Amino acid sequence: MELGALGVIHNLDFLTGREATRLARTTEELGYSALWVGELMVGRDPFALAAHLLANTSKLIIGTTAANVWKRDPLSMIGAARTLAELYGDRFVLGVGVSHEFLLTRYKVPHQKPLAFMREYLATMKSARYLAPPPAVEPPIVVGALFPKMTALANAEAQGVFPNLATPKHTVRVRALMAPGKWLCVTQCFVLETDPAKARQAGRTVLNDYIRFANYARNLKTLGFDDQDLTGGFSDRLVDAVVAWGDVTRIRERIAAHYAAGATHVGIQALRTDNAPTTTPARTTRRSRPWLRASAGADTILGCEASHCPWILCVAASVPVLDCRISVRRKEPARRPALRTERTDERRRAA
Repeated sequence: MELGALGVIHNLDFLTGREATRLARTTEELGYSALWVGELMVGRDPFALAAHLLANTSKLIIGTTAANVWKRDPLSMIGAARTLAELYGDRFVLGVGVSHEFLLTRYKVPHQKPLAFMREYLATMKSARYLAPPPAVEPPIVVGALFPKMTALANAEAQGVFPNLATPKHTVRVRALMAPGKWLCVTQCFVLETDPAKARQAGRTVLNDYIRFANYARNLKTLGFDDQDLTGGFSDRLVDAVVAWGDVTRIRERIAAHYAAGATHVGIQALRTDNAPTTTPARTTRRSRPWLRASAGADTILGCEASHCPWILCVAASVPVLDCRISVRRKEPARRPALRTERTDERRRAA
């Protein structure tokens, strides 16, 4: 599989099926190589969603950023991945991850030490029998890894890694642990906004969602940040390191920095700047999540039929910035058909 250098990351659980389909088609039309979907603890099944998106596109690769290994056994996981790889011609990437202890405990999902569990999980998937027609090529597997031991395991037993909340400095460190030819896919959040206050507020909103998980805070500390950076609303230097903001040139430079550091693929994730509250998915509208739409007035590349549909931006070093803003079109409410009566028919004939 040729994964390509640039993809889009989006939490499609906050979109309707129709909106998600439109996003995938537009992502494909604009030349992005992949669309990455995550898995909420209590959201859509990522494999059913991937099948739908693959069926509604022709060449776009669909990948899971991290299908939860605690929610399904390895035979079910690899069986679903092989099914998609066989049906859709080497266009599916299986990303797996161990989630977060906080969420696993909250939802009473049994779990154990993640490294040993992942080692056995990957080995079981690799050796699993599959009696249906096999795919021409086994689906590539990437592991959501932040730290050296999980990265080393992924390097030995998978196609690559997909760390989240990455900085170019972290990319350099991970690349040093990976063999040539292994994939290093990274996430880059960005805001197309030149006002520092607005851009950093969007960054702080998304950081607040992530830092509640201890592994992200611990990883950032290994990159030179301390408690002063991680508390009190997050320091400017932390926000600037994790979230790219500014004009198109600055955002391109950040993406290029990941490539220079050894990344083989960058998934871009747009943030919005309207300071909408970030709440739990069960209590939110689609307008309130910070990564669903970038700032209004940006050189957007995607418009949908509803005002709350997401926007993503074409800002990558390898893809030219396109002037292809699509105006938001609102569906007119359907008119109720007039009741046909004999009097109505008489009036029409008279007219």
